[in-house]
Amino acid sequence: MKNIFVFATALLISIIQTQAQITITPTKKFIENQYLQNEVSRYELSVEVNGKRVVRAVQEDAITLMPAKNQLLRVQKLLVQGRAMSIDSALITLDNFQPIYHAGINPRRNIQLKYDYATGKIMGSYTPKKQAKPQAIDQKVLTPYFDSNVYEMMLRFLPLKPSLKAKFPAYAYESEEKNGVRWYQIQEVTLQKFNDQPCFVVKVKNKQGQVIHYWINQQNRTLHKYEIQLPNGRKVLFTKV
Repeated sequence: MKNIFVFATALLISIIQTQAQITITPTKKFIENQYLQNEVSRYELSVEVNGKRVVRAVQEDAITLMPAKNQLLRVQKLLVQGRAMSIDSALITLDNFQPIYHAGINPRRNIQLKYDYATGKIMGSYTPKKQAKPQAIDQKVLTPYFDSNVYEMMLRFLPLKPSLKAKFPAYAYESEEKNGVRWYQIQEVTLQKFNDQPCFVVKVKNKQGQVIHYWINQQNRTLHKYEIQLPNGRKVLFTKV
């Protein structure tokens, strides 16, 4: 009888936890647009070497709002010694963050994606740097999703609260073999301070086993820093400067 009670209790807790988790998709109810504004931010990318933090690169993040077109453009650049090593651009709808277009350049590949979100059609090209001929992309994804270059920004504008537990999908194309919708888990949201600024600390886990903590200002949704914990135990830190 005792074992049955323990099992029933565990099952009930599991059901409650499952029900408490929401699924976030590109819809208006999940985006708090009042915090959106044109901005350019810079983050130092640092790693720990022999117990010390060493800056390896600078990430530049620009957001441009185009209300007349109901569009938002996000451009990210990774700068090493002032030189752009990668550039990623994502165009999305302003009101609900549905993907429209994605382009990316880095030392490994060039990519272009055109989203017809209403029909689920994704078309574009992927060109590895060691291969001159581009690979055509022609896919159909019928489930809701964010663009992979937008979800980190999206976290800032969610209706955040300490009890929030959620999952959300993001589409990524890394190669002909590795592409599609991936799910991310918001495991925990806590309240902490960063430089005396009250913040939401959002803990996210991805399919690759990486755990990322985002320090997001409670009042204006500025992203102060985020820390990536890799499966091998190493940490990569991005700090706003």
